[in-house]
Amino acid sequence: MQASIKDVARQAGVSNATVSRVLANKPHVRTEVRQRVLAVVEELGYQPNHVARSLRAARSKIIGLIISDIQNPFFTPWFGPWKMWPTSMGYAVFLCIQMRMRPKKPYIST
Repeated sequence: MQASIKDVARQAGVSNATVSRVLANKPHVRTEVRQRVLAVVEELGYQPNHVARSLRAARSKIIGLIISDIQNPFFTPWFGPWKMWPTSMGYAVFLCIQMRMRPKKPYIST
């Protein structure tokens, strides 16, 4: 099971808010407390839960992109360099490819 901020706080002997301040590199945390929290983070293998963070912040930092046809020569050279910009700013890119499927038979026969 993945370690939570509560687990880190309990083991380091500090509050959840202190762990949060240390992880966000905020000021007003004593050096020895910061080092203790970071040691526990390392020991437990704590990884931030990005889904929980986005729910709490009410923003996801995810950009959705819908492409109608990935084989279209317009999109292929364009997408590679474009996705680097949001990634460099801490955003994730969600790519969705819409495939246009033609039905084998018409829905209404006449």
